[in-house]
Amino acid sequence: MSDLPPAPWNPRADLLALIDALELKPVHLIGCSMGGSLALDFALDHAERVSKLVLVDSGPSGQPDRPEHNSLFEEVDAAEKAGDHVALNEAEMHLWLDGPYRPKGYVRQELRDLFLDMNGANMDNDWSSAPIEHLEPPAVGRLGEVSARALVIVGDKDLRPLLENADLLASSIRGARKAVIHDAAHLPSLEHPDEFNRIVLDFLLS
Repeated sequence: MSDLPPAPWNPRADLLALIDALELKPVHLIGCSMGGSLALDFALDHAERVSKLVLVDSGPSGQPDRPEHNSLFEEVDAAEKAGDHVALNEAEMHLWLDGPYRPKGYVRQELRDLFLDMNGANMDNDWSSAPIEHLEPPAVGRLGEVSARALVIVGDKDLRPLLENADLLASSIRGARKAVIHDAAHLPSLEHPDEFNRIVLDFLLS
């Protein structure tokens, strides 16, 4: 994982610099969660550089808060306010890996260990000292401008706002396909890698 810069930064510019450094032709971008939001923003900012998009359990930038879903984040918010990183990591694991509609401990232990290790590495980052330069205007009002072919993937046990996001993306991006992976929460590529890879490869090779 890269360190955050001690100043404002632009993730779209970083991605463009990487694509340029590798001398890539129009690329296929695959992103999960915030990575999918970045891929979508990049496809709007640099349409000529993107061929296909795979947006996994993602949402468009610029979405307003939806307070009707606040209860889903109560355990995470409480741990964050208490400054308890262990409890926060565990709460985020239940929210994102198990999903809030399945019991704690639902997902097998090897994936739990992996999640805690990866997610825990982010706990000490000071995001306030490295604010992101967001896409303006944001993607939420511009989905009809996306020219890349798009595949929207979502786990059926993900948070309801993410299920709503998948419907929004699939209905608003011209020609977008949607695939639902069953018995999966926010990280379907971890829970069902063979099915996930098959769906993605079928799309990329079509």
